[in-house]
Amino acid sequence: MKLTNKSIVEEFAWGVYVLQMPTGEVVADADDNFLCIESAKGDLRRISKLMDAARHYGVGNATPVFLSGRRQISEQEFIEQVDRAEAGLVADPNDPGVILDGLRGRSYGG
Repeated sequence: MKLTNKSIVEEFAWGVYVLQMPTGEVVADADDNFLCIESAKGDLRRISKLMDAARHYGVGNATPVFLSGRRQISEQEFIEQVDRAEAGLVADPNDPGVILDGLRGRSYGG
């Protein structure tokens, strides 16, 4: 049986907006720091702030894209997550799925 109607089900109403260029690239600086903002899905005030920042940096013709359940992290937090992953632990202890699994009594290392 072939399915023709597909839809994406958002797990969370919060996340981050990033800006995507028509080429599909996400707007970032030379160090791969993405131009993004944490937001609830559809928050026009936050989207407007992101677009204002893009104009300030000379970015035009970009489209805001919502990434559900994602959050911004610092460079230090990224390093800690890499260390945790290399140690066999869950990289982000604040991952919503890990938190939900913890509430359900499952453990993936701490």
